[in-house]
Amino acid sequence: DIVVTWSTFDPTESIVEYGDHGKDELKEVKGNSTLFVDGGAGKHSQYIHRVVLTDLNPDTHYTYVCGSEKGWSPVFLFKTPRTDTNWSPSIALFGDMGNENAQSLSYLQREAEQDMYDAVIHVGDFAYDMNSENALIGDEFMNQIQEIAAYVPYMVCVGNHEEKYNFSNYRSRFNMPGDSENMWY
Repeated sequence: DIVVTWSTFDPTESIVEYGDHGKDELKEVKGNSTLFVDGGAGKHSQYIHRVVLTDLNPDTHYTYVCGSEKGWSPVFLFKTPRTDTNWSPSIALFGDMGNENAQSLSYLQREAEQDMYDAVIHVGDFAYDMNSENALIGDEFMNQIQEIAAYVPYMVCVGNHEEKYNFSNYRSRFNMPGDSENMWY
């Protein structure tokens, strides 16, 4: 399964259209959204959308768009992992990436689009800090990592910089499998 996550400032439907790359037939899947309100004085709010794509084939490229009748994303592409025993994943692993002076960001964006990674693991301390400026720093950071996370599974675990408002920016913006309250997988 792959969970596609995005945000909007207005309430809309949560729809993903996807299919095998190079084929015309697309499936439409609906998900849900939740209203996220930052704990800062400005009470910055947005709708976080999540749609789960299931029954994916291994080692397959899929194209997808997300949105609703109110607007659609660009077309993105992801690849599902292989399942054979002669395979080991290629992973980018890093932490402590702010939205300013993120010197590795352009390399990670380019390499994700070039299909160099099977997954990305970001081990905490996002944006410095996602709650700053009434969560606008978090919005900027999420826009910056879109060119990675739209192409490659972006796995995360929490760091000490995410603690503000009971980790609310982190918990709301990321989606990890399992019963860890989105803290890690």
